Amino acid sequence: HFDNSTTSLAGQISSLSIYQSAACELLPTIVEAEPAPVTLTLVAGPSQIVTVTLHTTATVGVHLNVRSLHLETSPGTALPEFATPDGFTDIRLSANGNLDWVDELTVPADAVARAWRQGFTTVLATLQYTGVDTLGRPANAAATWLLNLAACGATNEWNDNTDSATPLIIGSPMSGHLCPMGDRDLYTVDGNAGQTIWAAVEAAPDTVDPELSLYALGVTTPLLTVDDSMDS
Repeated sequence: HFDNSTTSLAGQISSLSIYQSAACELLPTIVEAEPAPVTLTLVAGPSQIVTVTLHTTATVGVHLNVRSLHLETSPGTALPEFATPDGFTDIRLSANGNLDWVDELTVPADAVARAWRQGFTTVLATLQYTGVDTLGRPANAAATWLLNLAACGATNEWNDNTDSATPLIIGSPMSGHLCPMGDRDLYTVDGNAGQTIWAAVEAAPDTVDPELSLYALGVTTPLLTVDDSMDS
């Protein structure tokens, strides 16, 4: 409020906005999040340090205090039976602020095994941060990584036992990662008695010499094994 005795207004204020109604509000507070690195793989371990660059052009400050992890098999499709964990965080962005927030993204082992059993070799991992701006309005930001679930060479690799074998669909090729020194990856396929199927393992030249075995479900002795020459 000011009256006619105010003479130095122009030297104190850069601009004035006059509204007809008190219902006029500031624009919504939008916080953008950029993840780094862009993709992750479990070869580096179930817990990895990531950086989320947060940016807002809002004219008010933001406090994000709740952090949650979401796992999706595709955009908008949550990993079945995965309970999203929430936790406290303390991210404060000033008006028109920028911040490189360092976080630790940890993927639960049971969630990875469940994804493998359902035939997914990658998932989308999202860290979502929620809170309010200084006006009390909801604010949020989310960073998403493509997470490769292959843990080649790691102890208890997800598809190296019958409980976590990766399902195959006849007619749909699948890529995988074989590590040297005797790594074994297991896949399952459904068929009918008397049905004939053709199976092949193709390796990149000068990498490994794969061997293909067929097992009955739950039986550790192979029904048959085929092995050809190197690089063929």
